[in-house]
Amino acid sequence: MGAAARREWTARAALLGTALVVGLATAEAVARPLFRQVRPGPPARVEFQGASLRFESGPDGFSAVHSYNSLGYRDREWPDTAGPRVGCYGDSFTAGMGARDGHTWPDALGRRLGPAWTVLNLGEVGAGPHGYAANLRATLRPLGITHAVVALNSGDLLGTRGAYVARPDDPLPKTFGEQAPPRSPWERLLPGLAAGWRAFRGQAPPQRAGAWWQPTDVEALAVFEVARVERVTVSRARGLVRERLGRVRPACLAAARQGRFNPWNVVHLLVEGRDGPQLDDVEASFGEWMSWLARSVGPVARLLVVYYPDPSPEGPLGCWQGPPRAGADRERLRALVAAAARGASLPWIDATDALAAAGDAAYLRYDGHPTEAAHAIVGALVASHLAGS
Repeated sequence: MGAAARREWTARAALLGTALVVGLATAEAVARPLFRQVRPGPPARVEFQGASLRFESGPDGFSAVHSYNSLGYRDREWPDTAGPRVGCYGDSFTAGMGARDGHTWPDALGRRLGPAWTVLNLGEVGAGPHGYAANLRATLRPLGITHAVVALNSGDLLGTRGAYVARPDDPLPKTFGEQAPPRSPWERLLPGLAAGWRAFRGQAPPQRAGAWWQPTDVEALAVFEVARVERVTVSRARGLVRERLGRVRPACLAAARQGRFNPWNVVHLLVEGRDGPQLDDVEASFGEWMSWLARSVGPVARLLVVYYPDPSPEGPLGCWQGPPRAGADRERLRALVAAAARGASLPWIDATDALAAAGDAAYLRYDGHPTEAAHAIVGALVASHLAGS
């Protein structure tokens, strides 16, 4: 390359760099005032704020409306009281899929404890340890939680690999508007664009009414999951799904297609090897998560861990008509929770035996979520512990 060509290339590179800097500066100048109010408020989904959604399990003949408060949690509006405030954290087993309004285990707990206690249902459908950590961090101080009850099930432990706490060293925010300090250089340099990107990533269409499940192409969902989890080609996954669909009860498949049943209940039945390989990964990371719970949450609120088990290794057995399926070792998971709680010096309750005593009445046969009878049992167990502590 001659000297003239090098000068021309340098000039073009400088012009391109200048244009990029000017463009970013202009975009930041526009974004900063637009997104300066963006704050990490409560992590409940924004589209559920004030919503009323119908949960239906067609094969079980169960249907109920779920009502959400102004913060997007399935509960009433919470009074600003001075007494003990119990935050109930968990996934759909806590939010109460399969139970009518007023019949979740936090509701049962509130009735048992009486009016001197305020019980808040902070369950989030689909959450796991990552979500619990975010939920605890965001709500513990702003909502004045004095007692934090974290309900875990085997699906939580198997759903995520790796570390469960993204920012373990950050202090717990005192208000919903308080932000954690920016970690990356680009967040410090371009806070407006960073906030705008977070807002864009987090956007979801508001859902104020209607049904939890919409008519769905179950087969397409299953093909994607089989290809992803079993690491086969899409063509091979399509053939496996066609073969396995014959082992799913027709009533379950038809209801899922019509939006009258959770389609993932069917999809998960069609994926093999979904649980087993993750057990070794879970053990170390879950112990670390329990330690974080004791270290970060323990000084702020009294903690209680509840093991609220799933009904079976593979979910809704009533929908499966094939040979028995191998699932994860639930007894090992139960022991894992016990060991992690003891290792972190956390009090814990195992609801396995009490729910087993209730037999088939404890879970919806086809959907697999706990029934109102199971919620009453868990609420009573937690109330007995809190009242005696």
